Amino acid sequence: NPDMEPRYIVAIEIGSSKIKGAVGTVESDGTLSVIAVEEEKRVNCVRYGCIQNVDEVSFCVSKIIRCLQNRIYPRQIRGVYAGIGGRSLLSAVREAERQLADEMEITERIIEQIKSEANTTLTDRNVVSVEPMEFIVDNQTIINPVGTFGQNIRATLNVITCKPQIIKNINRVLVEKLQLHVCGYIVRQLAEADLVLTEDEKRLGCMFVDMGAETTTVSIYKNGSLQYLSTLPLGSRNITRDITALNYIEERAEEIKKAVGNANPSETSASSIAAEG
Repeated sequence: NPDMEPRYIVAIEIGSSKIKGAVGTVESDGTLSVIAVEEEKRVNCVRYGCIQNVDEVSFCVSKIIRCLQNRIYPRQIRGVYAGIGGRSLLSAVREAERQLADEMEITERIIEQIKSEANTTLTDRNVVSVEPMEFIVDNQTIINPVGTFGQNIRATLNVITCKPQIIKNINRVLVEKLQLHVCGYIVRQLAEADLVLTEDEKRLGCMFVDMGAETTTVSIYKNGSLQYLSTLPLGSRNITRDITALNYIEERAEEIKKAVGNANPSETSASSIAAEG
């Protein structure tokens, strides 16, 4: 209906080197059109994906929200989706089984109940996503069990978790400081993989690597589903800090890395870095 007001979605990603926000509209067919993206660069207020300085991050997010709000005026931003990442992000395989009273149709509600049962196995970490690896309905392996009929369901699930402090500090910024509603948490690595990888790549098997400022997250796909996810406490800022040994401040070292850095060492010479001085 062309007379209906557009539906807006706002997302915030709080990374170790920058904080980003985006606003977009959702069309009636579900497609998303990005209207604006804003970012604020910050050093040391977020370490390894975990917020260290709540006040400073709140100030940055507040500036981003104001800029995004100006793009959709007079609409007000009251809720956002928050990206989740960081050093503590990892996956663990869990098994779950459901025996039904009789042969019946497997519904989305039954699958969600099975996923919820997997959440209860971890008490010292926050579950941020449950990704199915395999379903067996009455001894038959099925990729998508919803709509099939059976009495016994066994599921192998990849439970992605993070330390509670990650979400606790995000809530301190968005909910307590800025009075925003968190509509949902999105695992950054999963969202990026859905954008970058094709279904064929996920089925045949591949590794997806996301290098951030202070962490590198690795995920492995096979047979169309996530098999493994883990985060290493190593990122591109390690390269920046190596350059600071040449008597540059970190901000200048970051500029040099971006200007003359090359992942292929045969195409980069030490003299090009020295020339920047």
